[in-house]
Amino acid sequence: MLSEKLDQLIRISGATNGEIAYLSGFDRTNISHFRSGKRVPKREGAAFRSLVFGILLYYDQNGKNAELRKLIGAEEDAGPEEMRMLLSAWLFEGMSEGEDNIYSGRKSAGSAKRTRTVQAPSFFPERLHLSLGIAELSNVRFSHQLHTDPSLISRWNKGIRSPQNNPQLCERISTILLEQIRKLGRTEILAELMEISEPEVCQETFAAWLFQTKDPEDQNLRYAEDLLAAFENVAGKKILEAEEEENMSQILLPEKETPVYIGTDGLRTAVLRFLKEAIRTQTKELFLYSDERQDWLMKDSEFKNKWALLMRECVRNGTKICIIHNIDRDLEEMNQAIASWLPLYLSGRIESWYMKKKDQSRFSHTIFLNPENSVIASFHVKGDNEQCLYHYYTEKEYLDAFQSQYQTMLTYCSQLFHMERDEGQDEKEQDSSNILEVPLPVDPFSNVRLRIEKNTVRIGHEAFPGLSFCFMHPLMSQAFRAYAEALTDS
Repeated sequence: MLSEKLDQLIRISGATNGEIAYLSGFDRTNISHFRSGKRVPKREGAAFRSLVFGILLYYDQNGKNAELRKLIGAEEDAGPEEMRMLLSAWLFEGMSEGEDNIYSGRKSAGSAKRTRTVQAPSFFPERLHLSLGIAELSNVRFSHQLHTDPSLISRWNKGIRSPQNNPQLCERISTILLEQIRKLGRTEILAELMEISEPEVCQETFAAWLFQTKDPEDQNLRYAEDLLAAFENVAGKKILEAEEEENMSQILLPEKETPVYIGTDGLRTAVLRFLKEAIRTQTKELFLYSDERQDWLMKDSEFKNKWALLMRECVRNGTKICIIHNIDRDLEEMNQAIASWLPLYLSGRIESWYMKKKDQSRFSHTIFLNPENSVIASFHVKGDNEQCLYHYYTEKEYLDAFQSQYQTMLTYCSQLFHMERDEGQDEKEQDSSNILEVPLPVDPFSNVRLRIEKNTVRIGHEAFPGLSFCFMHPLMSQAFRAYAEALTDS
């Protein structure tokens, strides 16, 4: 039984319940319940992961690794990951299937109302816990340095939440931890844990190790959850705030217009000129495509706000916008792009497509076309954005040529996204085996509903009754199906 083996481990170590609990990141009563058998942690759960790493950390800090290796049958050269796996297997050795999910006096997981999101498979909870131990930082002390709440650190430790979609926060986390570990002179311990030499320990290698994901499926889970979060937050966003009309005049451009713009800053200037001209002439249609990274849009918040303001004004003018998304982007970047467009989708003036042809990854292409006025066009080697040229054409023969190219691209596209009224659908005529109504966690998704059909993911929102946001891309469907399965298993 796990309770007997845990009791044996703690007795041999000479630790108290409180000491193991402190290193594991939870209350000492949990250890007492585990040792008595009143509670058995789930084998793949966050509580068990924290317990295992708390035990490993205590044995390591107190120079008793030899005794632990002998007990669990580990070789002398066993690394941290192997020790974790052997200890986990040893604790559950001899237990039958299902015994690792017993909670005395509690309802089964399926009967409880969901109040949290999926625990996606990631190394981050365990490695954060270990790093905090090496740095001798409690959740409270660490939260003070991060200027956040200790309960958030606890949720990270347990795998309930993750900072991994916030690059700035991830950088702060890894910087604070590594600085503290260096201050204590414990980089040798960290290097052993990372299975690299001590001179190789630096900000880059530590951050890569800390935030490494276990499985590509983890990206799918986070992708689905992040997109749902974007929909959860989209309600109440107006197409154009009243005070924004005054701000339009504050978006200034260089007095001298040029036929060529250079680099990222040049592209931003060209885009502002392009959109302001579309607003001035009340253009009927815009056609947009770019397979470049979205840094030019996402990495400058001031520019992004200007872009959003001008795009909303185009929509308010009645301009129809056709965009071809690049699905070859990584999921996080694709999420950012879709989230940026969501308020505009509410207007019903956006047509969204994705290119089925695979990108060859040598060159980047951009076509931002206003058939009545101008086009921004670029063709350059990938990775050389600061030296690339963006041509700004206004001649009719160029506009016609690029419109022909864009129409050719559309022949290789499928629709990515559209809005659809739920009314009029006869569900009885549909094959119910291909319909999955997904019960989402009430925290944080109190307003969003998710339905997965054979070839479509439908996301609804309480603020828009009778209306569904429909995604048709097969990889999106795959991601949401994986998310639904993870919810069922969690």
